[in-house]
Amino acid sequence: MSGGLWVELVIGGTDADVDAFYAAGREAGVRGAPSADGVRRFHEPGGPRHLLFAEVGDVDAARPYLRTELAALASLDSCPAPQTRALLATPVAGAVHGIARDGGEGALKFVVGMAVNQAHEDEYNRWYDEEHIPILMRHDGWLGARRYRCETQVCEYITVYEAAHDRLLSREARADVRSTEWSRDVLAKAFVTHTKAYFAEKRR
Repeated sequence: MSGGLWVELVIGGTDADVDAFYAAGREAGVRGAPSADGVRRFHEPGGPRHLLFAEVGDVDAARPYLRTELAALASLDSCPAPQTRALLATPVAGAVHGIARDGGEGALKFVVGMAVNQAHEDEYNRWYDEEHIPILMRHDGWLGARRYRCETQVCEYITVYEAAHDRLLSREARADVRSTEWSRDVLAKAFVTHTKAYFAEKRR
């Protein structure tokens, strides 16, 4: 048994339509998952993406419900947006940094999803925690991070950064990330796809 994260990403649709979809039963359905806690919704300021996070205390207990029963109650496919996706993920051991170690949060979440070349997965994980995140956290606005591995057919990860503001990706930070030979090597051989966005919590 181990804790994890249930993530729903909705790309597109108006705020009102997505809010209505979740109010019509989907959010309540997620809250009904075994060991689900801390269900929260976020949006991309000025952008098309909507995000739901649910902390899952026992992934083994919650998995059957989240994978099958939830869809019968309120299918994500019925969401009024062109693209929707749900992911179940478990924490990467020891991959918690900065204020996230104590549950601290920033004003924004900066969420990064990536598919990784599985042949280089071990090195990718060492690099991400030993070099990449420490480099980023030398720069203004980066406060902490927590990493998860997704339960998907491909090798896929989610990193949830705690951010003070949305000016994280400065020219200096970008250059710093690529300043070492290890970073350049891993970025070239390990990353298959890479997406990122800022999110602010929706206030009720």
